[in-house]
Amino acid sequence: MTTEYAFPHENNHTYKMTGMKLRDYFAAKAMQAIAVESLKQNFGDLKLLTKNAYHIADAMMEARK
Repeated sequence: MTTEYAFPHENNHTYKMTGMKLRDYFAAKAMQAIAVESLKQNFGDLKLLTKNAYHIADAMMEARK
């Protein structure tokens, strides 16, 4: 898996790759949505929540290929 960054910034026509990795950004967004639904149902296993968020992030990375 190659490392891509969520917010690369351009510096003299080259991209400097620093900051949050794209997979982590996707996982955070997925976890936010999952957490909201879990809270609505008044339950949630945090370890399962984070594991599922990264599964979703991996699927999103795969879909970008």
